[in-house]
Amino acid sequence: PRHAWTDAEDSGSSAALSPFQRIKTASMTEKIHMAKHGSKSERAAVIRDPNKTLHQYVIRNPHVQLDEVGQMARMTAVSPDVLKFISDKREWYQRPEIAAALVRNPRTPVPLAVKVLRHVSKNELRQIAKGNGVRSAIASAARKLLLR
Repeated sequence: PRHAWTDAEDSGSSAALSPFQRIKTASMTEKIHMAKHGSKSERAAVIRDPNKTLHQYVIRNPHVQLDEVGQMARMTAVSPDVLKFISDKREWYQRPEIAAALVRNPRTPVPLAVKVLRHVSKNELRQIAKGNGVRSAIASAARKLLLR
Protein backbone atom coordinates (compact mmCIF):
# COMPACT_ATOMS: atom_id res chain seq x y z
CA PRO A 1 0.00 0.00 0.00
CA ARG A 2 1.02 3.56 -0.65
CA HIS A 3 1.75 5.68 2.38
CA ALA A 4 1.50 9.43 2.82
CA TRP A 5 5.11 9.62 3.93
CA THR A 6 6.38 8.04 0.68
CA ASP A 7 4.23 10.14 -1.65
CA ALA A 8 6.45 13.20 -1.19
CA GLU A 9 9.48 11.18 -2.21
CA ASP A 10 7.69 9.55 -5.16
CA SER A 11 6.42 12.84 -6.54
CA GLY A 12 9.98 14.11 -6.87
CA SER A 13 9.55 17.12 -4.62
CA SER A 14 12.89 18.48 -3.50
CA ALA A 15 11.86 19.02 0.11
CA ALA A 16 10.73 15.88 1.93
CA LEU A 17 7.96 16.42 4.45
CA SER A 18 8.83 16.30 8.13
CA PRO A 19 7.07 13.67 10.27
CA PHE A 20 4.95 16.43 11.84
CA GLN A 21 3.75 17.50 8.39
CA ARG A 22 3.15 13.91 7.26
CA ILE A 23 1.07 13.06 10.34
CA LYS A 24 -1.40 15.83 9.48
CA THR A 25 -2.33 14.22 6.16
CA ALA A 26 -1.88 10.55 7.08
CA SER A 27 -4.83 8.21 7.42
CA MET A 28 -5.52 6.41 10.69
CA THR A 29 -3.96 3.21 9.33
CA GLU A 30 -0.82 5.10 8.34
CA LYS A 31 -0.64 6.77 11.76
CA ILE A 32 -0.88 3.37 13.46
CA HIS A 33 1.89 2.04 11.21
CA MET A 34 4.06 5.06 12.05
CA ALA A 35 3.40 4.52 15.77
CA LYS A 36 4.23 0.81 15.66
CA HIS A 37 7.14 0.81 13.22
CA GLY A 38 8.26 4.40 12.76
CA SER A 39 11.46 6.18 13.60
CA LYS A 40 11.95 8.24 16.75
CA SER A 41 10.83 11.44 15.00
CA GLU A 42 7.74 9.71 13.61
CA ARG A 43 6.84 8.40 17.08
CA ALA A 44 7.28 11.92 18.47
CA ALA A 45 4.85 13.23 15.85
CA VAL A 46 2.28 10.50 16.55
CA ILE A 47 2.38 11.00 20.34
CA ARG A 48 1.38 14.63 19.79
CA ASP A 49 -1.68 13.60 17.79
CA PRO A 50 -4.89 14.38 19.72
CA ASN A 51 -6.19 10.83 19.12
CA LYS A 52 -5.27 9.08 22.38
CA THR A 53 -5.75 5.63 20.82
CA LEU A 54 -2.47 6.13 18.97
CA HIS A 55 -0.55 6.64 22.22
CA GLN A 56 -0.96 2.95 23.08
CA TYR A 57 0.72 1.94 19.83
CA VAL A 58 3.66 4.28 20.41
CA ILE A 59 4.42 3.07 23.94
CA ARG A 60 4.27 -0.56 22.79
CA ASN A 61 6.75 0.05 19.96
CA PRO A 62 9.72 -2.27 20.64
CA HIS A 63 12.16 0.48 19.62
CA VAL A 64 10.88 3.10 22.08
CA GLN A 65 13.77 4.55 24.10
CA LEU A 66 14.00 5.63 27.74
CA ASP A 67 14.10 9.32 26.87
CA GLU A 68 10.87 8.91 24.89
CA VAL A 69 9.25 7.10 27.83
CA GLY A 70 10.28 9.94 30.13
CA GLN A 71 8.89 12.49 27.69
CA MET A 72 5.57 10.62 27.51
CA ALA A 73 5.44 10.33 31.31
CA ARG A 74 5.74 14.14 31.55
CA MET A 75 3.05 14.86 28.94
CA THR A 76 -0.31 15.87 30.39
CA ALA A 77 -2.04 15.22 27.07
CA VAL A 78 -1.10 11.55 27.02
CA SER A 79 -3.66 8.85 27.74
CA PRO A 80 -3.85 7.63 31.38
CA ASP A 81 -3.60 4.09 29.98
CA VAL A 82 -0.12 4.93 28.70
CA LEU A 83 0.87 6.19 32.15
CA LYS A 84 -0.41 2.94 33.65
CA PHE A 85 1.55 0.95 31.07
CA ILE A 86 4.72 2.86 32.00
CA SER A 87 4.13 2.26 35.70
CA ASP A 88 3.70 -1.47 35.03
CA LYS A 89 7.14 -1.81 33.39
CA ARG A 90 9.70 -2.26 36.15
CA GLU A 91 12.70 -1.26 34.00
CA TRP A 92 10.98 2.06 33.27
CA TYR A 93 9.43 3.12 36.57
CA GLN A 94 12.58 2.26 38.53
CA ARG A 95 14.39 5.06 36.72
CA PRO A 96 14.25 8.10 39.07
CA GLU A 97 13.55 10.60 36.28
CA ILE A 98 10.65 8.55 34.89
CA ALA A 99 9.25 7.90 38.37
CA ALA A 100 9.39 11.64 39.14
CA ALA A 101 7.65 12.45 35.85
CA LEU A 102 4.87 9.98 36.64
CA VAL A 103 4.43 11.35 40.16
CA ARG A 104 4.29 14.96 38.98
CA ASN A 105 1.91 14.26 36.07
CA PRO A 106 -1.63 15.27 37.12
CA ARG A 107 -3.09 12.62 34.78
CA THR A 108 -1.38 9.75 36.63
CA PRO A 109 -3.88 8.02 38.93
CA VAL A 110 -2.95 8.58 42.60
CA PRO A 111 -2.42 4.86 43.44
CA LEU A 112 0.05 4.54 40.56
CA ALA A 113 1.87 7.72 41.57
CA VAL A 114 2.19 6.50 45.16
CA LYS A 115 3.43 3.10 43.91
CA VAL A 116 6.35 4.64 41.99
CA LEU A 117 7.08 7.28 44.64
CA ARG A 118 9.70 5.12 46.34
CA HIS A 119 11.80 5.15 43.15
CA VAL A 120 12.13 8.95 43.11
CA SER A 121 15.45 10.44 44.24
CA LYS A 122 15.67 11.82 47.79
CA ASN A 123 15.98 15.43 46.61
CA GLU A 124 12.97 15.06 44.34
CA LEU A 125 11.06 13.36 47.15
CA ARG A 126 11.70 16.38 49.40
CA GLN A 127 10.34 18.71 46.70
CA ILE A 128 7.25 16.53 46.24
CA ALA A 129 6.70 16.40 50.02
CA LYS A 130 6.54 20.20 50.06
CA GLY A 131 3.49 19.91 47.83
CA ASN A 132 4.85 22.04 45.00
CA GLY A 133 2.78 21.17 41.95
CA VAL A 134 1.54 17.78 43.16
CA ARG A 135 -1.73 16.54 44.57
CA SER A 136 -2.08 16.53 48.35
CA ALA A 137 -2.41 12.74 48.63
CA ILE A 138 0.90 12.31 46.82
CA ALA A 139 2.60 14.99 48.92
CA SER A 140 1.47 13.33 52.15
CA ALA A 141 2.68 9.93 50.91
CA ALA A 142 6.06 11.54 50.13
CA ARG A 143 6.21 12.98 53.65
CA LYS A 144 5.53 9.52 55.10
CA LEU A 145 8.35 8.06 53.00
CA LEU A 146 10.75 10.75 54.20
CA LEU A 147 9.93 10.03 57.85
CA ARG A 148 10.94 6.38 57.50
